Amino acid sequence: YFIYSMNILPEGLKGVFIAGIFATIISTLDAKLFVNSAIILHDLFASKFHDTKYAKIFSLIVPASFTIMLASGFSDNIEHLWLTLESYCAVPLFIPIIISILFKKMLTSEQFLYSIIFTVIFMLINDLF
Repeated sequence: YFIYSMNILPEGLKGVFIAGIFATIISTLDAKLFVNSAIILHDLFASKFHDTKYAKIFSLIVPASFTIMLASGFSDNIEHLWLTLESYCAVPLFIPIIISILFKKMLTSEQFLYSIIFTVIFMLINDLF
């Protein structure tokens, strides 16, 4: 769509089209950063550090730094970045579901968190080596 629109749009509308694409990307990234920081603040720091200033700062810095690291590591191939993010979002949630089905009991919050952490660690080891 981008190349096609750059070929058929007049000069003024090309700028509006590019500005619209960038606005959509920035808006999506802002929404994802907000959701991730809310998840970190309310789910992981709910009991101890929920209302502290440092928890709020930390909950913004962690997703933002993770996003910057991903963007710098996959600058050449956006499709590979998309597939990697998809696998890191789907697989860690799939493992606790399988464990619950196999053992026919619900996982506690700690067991669920540990299973996700271990899954992500194993995925990182697999991707790095």
